[in-house]
Amino acid sequence: MFKKKETRMVFNTLLLSLILLSFGFLTINIFHFYFQKQTFKKGILDSTLPMTVSIVTATLEEKNYQYSLISDLLVKEIVDELNWGESVNDPALILSRLMDWSESLNTKNIGLVDLKSQSYFDSFGRVLSLDYTSDRDQWVLEMLEYPVDYRFTLYYPVEEEYEGLYSFFGDRKIRNHEGEIVGLIGLGLSYESIYSRVKDFNEKIKISFLDGDGTIRLPEERRGEDIWSLYELDKQDLSMTFEENSFLHWYKADDQSFLVSVSYLPEIKNHLLIELDISEYYGEFRRKFIFTILSGAIFSLFLIIIYLIYIYRSHKTLHWKACHDSLTGCFNRTFLDHYLSKERKFFKNQYDPLVLVHFDIDLFKDVNDRLGHLKGDEVLIEVALIARSGLRSGDCLVRLGGDEFILILSMGMDRGEEISERLKNTIFEQTGVSISMGITEIKRDDTFEDAMKRADAALYISKERGRNRITRSNE
Repeated sequence: MFKKKETRMVFNTLLLSLILLSFGFLTINIFHFYFQKQTFKKGILDSTLPMTVSIVTATLEEKNYQYSLISDLLVKEIVDELNWGESVNDPALILSRLMDWSESLNTKNIGLVDLKSQSYFDSFGRVLSLDYTSDRDQWVLEMLEYPVDYRFTLYYPVEEEYEGLYSFFGDRKIRNHEGEIVGLIGLGLSYESIYSRVKDFNEKIKISFLDGDGTIRLPEERRGEDIWSLYELDKQDLSMTFEENSFLHWYKADDQSFLVSVSYLPEIKNHLLIELDISEYYGEFRRKFIFTILSGAIFSLFLIIIYLIYIYRSHKTLHWKACHDSLTGCFNRTFLDHYLSKERKFFKNQYDPLVLVHFDIDLFKDVNDRLGHLKGDEVLIEVALIARSGLRSGDCLVRLGGDEFILILSMGMDRGEEISERLKNTIFEQTGVSISMGITEIKRDDTFEDAMKRADAALYISKERGRNRITRSNE
């Protein structure tokens, strides 16, 4: 018995521990998901973002170096073969050369300035007269005043007519054999040459070059789009730069994308917009998290259900033990106290006839003395089994204690007496012991105590008249 109790206590403790652990597991996973999100974003800021900026910067620096060398070679060819600044130029020949060079070098544009004729030629096939009052040709004046012969810069004309020239240019002064400046050449970098490098690194990344007011200038198909309205950005809500990422201007992150504005070259004030599509990464991350959470929740629910079933069964077992006699399985005195005698007028609402039968085993003390208490217990169990076997759903058998029992039968007095007589005879035939019985009808205004007194008095009369009989109460 004690071993069973100890086992139940261990099981109960183990089950509660598992439930607490599962809830702890869920809590840890929720916090883990939150910190993983922060780590994921920080990883983008600390690795993917700097790498993207490095690729863009490295590409620009590489093109800067290439254009420095290439423009120097082109200048020599222009001076030696075209006699630039020395003779009248053939526009058709110049344009043909520019187009060939642009195609072979994969540039966005190559522009050539002849200071003698104040003309501008480019690989788009245009021949224009220089106009220093125009925004288009301000770069010529800037380059002529530049202290060295070569520079790498961002050319961003404001005039809509020349927006197509927006790009990074490697500009070089053209000097004749005497060292005089006779012209300028500019090699424009194509956006695709930069973006292809970024795409090779991560195809989920898109880059756009911005004007100072947040307007997209490259790529050309997105030119003129305003990022503030396009991405529904509010400058006050954006996470601004911090010291360890000095190139970072601002960023905005959600479950679908990571939007970042960065500086990419110290000498250029405009910013680079990096858009990283994280929906796939985040979706996979979220699916794993949801799977983990659901698994934990299902496991927790499973444990809770088991625990509730265990509690219910334990409660049911305790309730059964509290209301039943442990030896015979009949209802006990506790059942009577709580379910019968506590009602002042327990039977007042009973419209069907009821009878109360009080009986005990004749000379039961002699059975215990002659055969022992174990045999006496066996007799009690057999008597209870026989009595219960003849009961209907509305009937009730209670062991009051010792060898005393009561029956509550939902039937009339005559029928109750007939059933009691049959029960008395069956017990005698199967066990060899006799019983004495007292029977009374339960009246509508009776309390249980009233009916019990009459049945007890009738039982006493049966004892006086020689036992093994039924006495009917006349009250």
